Amino acid sequence: GLFPTLLERRGLAPALSAHFAKQGLVALTVEPSADRRFDSAVEAATYLFCIEAAANAVGGSADITIAVQSEHVEITVEGTELTGTGDIQLAVDRVEAIGGESSVVASPEGRQALLAQIPLRHEFSQLD
Repeated sequence: GLFPTLLERRGLAPALSAHFAKQGLVALTVEPSADRRFDSAVEAATYLFCIEAAANAVGGSADITIAVQSEHVEITVEGTELTGTGDIQLAVDRVEAIGGESSVVASPEGRQALLAQIPLRHEFSQLD
């Protein structure tokens, strides 16, 4: 897919901040551990996951947190729901294609949250 020039030039945090600034209903928190450049495949998968998860937000409002834990980028998107749209599946597929995992959990506040863990050192899935 096409990704913004800002993602390529400046990285994940500036690209997501610019995208969500236009909407105003998404709260983005990039922890200090994740405020840096990553491999382009990791940045692309993280960007796509955040954009598509926020697009599925209940009432258009979502809280996104990005952090690095151990050897993974961890993304939590609270306030989303899986509506069966192909777009969120595309994002989940992109995460899984580079060896990541995603899941749906309930947050402590009782809101549905989408989680993704993307390895910093990824391996692309092989198609048989």
